[in-house]
Amino acid sequence: MTNKIKFFVLFIIFSIQLVFLPVQTVEAATSPSLGTADSYSILAGSSVTNTGATTINGNVGISPGAGGSPNYTGFGTVTLGGTINDANGAALTAKGDKDTAFTSLASQGCTTDYGGVTHELAGDTLVPGVYCATSFHLSSGTLTLSGSSSDVWIFKSASDLIITGSSATVVFDGSGGACNVWWRVVSTATLGAGSHFVGNILAGTSITLAAGATLNGRALAGTAEVTLSSNAITAPTCVTTSSSSSSSSSSSSSSSSSNSSTAVCPPFTYQTPIILESRRVDADSVFIGWGPYSGTDRFNVRYGPSNGNWLYNTDVTGFSTTINDLTPNEPFWFQVATRNNCAIGSYGEAKSVGKTGGVNPNVLGVSIGLPNAGFGPQENNSWWDILIRIVKQTFSFK
Repeated sequence: MTNKIKFFVLFIIFSIQLVFLPVQTVEAATSPSLGTADSYSILAGSSVTNTGATTINGNVGISPGAGGSPNYTGFGTVTLGGTINDANGAALTAKGDKDTAFTSLASQGCTTDYGGVTHELAGDTLVPGVYCATSFHLSSGTLTLSGSSSDVWIFKSASDLIITGSSATVVFDGSGGACNVWWRVVSTATLGAGSHFVGNILAGTSITLAAGATLNGRALAGTAEVTLSSNAITAPTCVTTSSSSSSSSSSSSSSSSSNSSTAVCPPFTYQTPIILESRRVDADSVFIGWGPYSGTDRFNVRYGPSNGNWLYNTDVTGFSTTINDLTPNEPFWFQVATRNNCAIGSYGEAKSVGKTGGVNPNVLGVSIGLPNAGFGPQENNSWWDILIRIVKQTFSFK
């Protein structure tokens, strides 16, 4: 075979390979359908509480409720544009539709992943896409969303969303709208006093709006409460819309992934944590330690000035933590739950630490033992015992 024929054959083979090479595509960020939840400004799992003059333009729903009726308080000062569905069939259906949207958001891949850290959004200018982090904070600054009216922004937090400071705000650089901004929050969302926020917040547990905070969007909580205080909540009218989060080399249309919730969020099999030690370290700090547990070292701690008034939360890796920057010398209540990347388990019994120098019957004063290195409740400390024996033998300790 001459060199010309060899070259021609190689050229044909190379050309065929180019034609049949797979085309890589980047799926668009897609707004999920809210179904019947579209008409709701507020959804809660247990209760909705309000203080002060609050305006809500849509419906309010609670399901399943805390067990009593009504499951909402303080609505004598609320200007409500819709109706209240309290632990009824309509609220149950809306909650199911919201949960479907929550799962749909989980299935969309990250176009920008900030990794296992808390990402500060203040000062960011973000194009459409799916943004992922352990936690999102917006502290006394501006988040700018740059895009058109059909563009979609999705923020997936593996733990919480915390907005602080009266200057914290979200603005659009273009014709984008709140309808296509989504905040999927595994645990809790907190909007600080006087902040101005945008988007549909779908939180796994609770949502708190501090005094004067405004929300151009929705506050859709999961298992726990929505807390309001002289707020304005304006829910936009949403339709399912898709938008490219980055250029795609394929002309085929994109759609939401149909992964099931079990593929995204494995069921919880962990034990409910029990607080074993709670004590004040100094005027504004409290130490807590918990157990028993098996199979995980990831927890969510929520706390507040009274039992049930959970204003704050933090994620902890390990079996104890010190909570700082509390109101000096005042009592605080604490609860602990296991967590994973998708959800938070059941919270254990609430425990409190009283004022400095005061008598507190709920402080157990039990020193926390060695961590459970085994895989079942009967294997506590077994591996640690073995390790201690090896160290003693190696260094001739008695």
